[in-house]
Amino acid sequence: MATNIDTKYLCDRYGVWWFQRRVKKKIINILGCPQVEFFSLKTDDLKTAQLKRDLVVKNQNEYWAKLIANGADEGVIAYYDRIIDRAKSLEIEYKHIDDLNTDNRIDVLIDRINLLDKNKNYESEISYKAILGRADKPNPKISEVLDIYLDKLILPKLGKKSHRQQQHVINPKKRVVKYFIDLVTDKPIYDITRNDAQRFFEWLQLRINSPLKDKITANTGNRYLTEIRGILKDYYTYQGDDDILDPFRKMKFKEKNKSKRDSFSTEYITDLLKSPDKLATLDIAARVVIYAMINTGLRPSEICNILPETIFLDAPVPYLAIIEQEDRELKSDAAVREIPLIGVSLHAFRFIKKGAIKKFKDRSDTFSASANKFFVTNKLFPKHEGEVKKKYTIYSFRHSFKKRMIEAGVDVEIRDVSMGHKINKPDYSDYGSIEFRMKLIKKIDLPYDKKIFD
Repeated sequence: MATNIDTKYLCDRYGVWWFQRRVKKKIINILGCPQVEFFSLKTDDLKTAQLKRDLVVKNQNEYWAKLIANGADEGVIAYYDRIIDRAKSLEIEYKHIDDLNTDNRIDVLIDRINLLDKNKNYESEISYKAILGRADKPNPKISEVLDIYLDKLILPKLGKKSHRQQQHVINPKKRVVKYFIDLVTDKPIYDITRNDAQRFFEWLQLRINSPLKDKITANTGNRYLTEIRGILKDYYTYQGDDDILDPFRKMKFKEKNKSKRDSFSTEYITDLLKSPDKLATLDIAARVVIYAMINTGLRPSEICNILPETIFLDAPVPYLAIIEQEDRELKSDAAVREIPLIGVSLHAFRFIKKGAIKKFKDRSDTFSASANKFFVTNKLFPKHEGEVKKKYTIYSFRHSFKKRMIEAGVDVEIRDVSMGHKINKPDYSDYGSIEFRMKLIKKIDLPYDKKIFD
């Protein structure tokens, strides 16, 4: 019985399989390439040839679709990328003619000239430039570099981040490029000089010293420098220009000691938990997040994005688990942990498991902003006493959890595990069972009025 053999786009030439495919007319018009793609797949095995063919066809279809979508007006950068892609499809590394025409690369240049002579398939302009390195590297404006960066280069940095987490990575890069363009101009990236960088540095210095609303901290200024330096460095690397001198090199502002967020006293928290009226007008979802934080020390982002199935209320020891999620990145590996639930936080997580804080999913910053505003507006943060001015925020509830553990004599390693902090010493244990840690946490439990959940 005859068997149908799949030899589409395949041609057997003297025992070696070749790829042969007619090029679409639209593609010929854009590229000026031959009517037929015809080249050796360098194998005498049919199965191997079929696998190679399928990969070539897939790449061609994607490439052609992109060309048809963009048309002939794709720009210098896209044209250069096509030349690089063409070199890859020919299984050669693109090198500029000046690089090939050196003593230690003359043999490579000769091989490429021979390649061009032997196969008429490479007569198109794109193929000619790809083989002999006849395309000059584009010098895009920094606004165009940002587009390339956001389209290609930033992807490894986004990882499993949620949409909101991705925006926290992307927006500062957009902001710093806008600042640079507004101040210097939308300059080609390879034309950015040390003087341009110095001008940007001095502008940031003025904002650091400004008495007006546009004032920034030295820490913020350094973050802007890190952002723009990173964009340039990643683009240089992308284009194989690792040896280019960074125009922003060694620029840094001297930072003052970072102001720490103070912790609330146990008396302050107890008074809050026994006074339902104090938070009565705050949105119930925000209240629940605060109460969930008090006896767990969890970050607001961990509470707002916890999965209901990782809250175990019916276990012999009620607890929750902070785990890796497919669509969200934890702050660090140390953030993966289990926390026993007691008192007001156990009560809060009963609400959370039922979906009480869905509105804050991937929006923990919204929770923090609204809760902080409520506390400031209603003058709920502790009053300053003495000469030392303390800085309180909603995050102070997390710091208070650690402080209460210290005062209760809880071991430093148990404290770090509970807080999701990295332990900088060899890891010899799991730091105790959940039952053991429950006994320790019970030492810091606080009484509360159940009416605070009304």
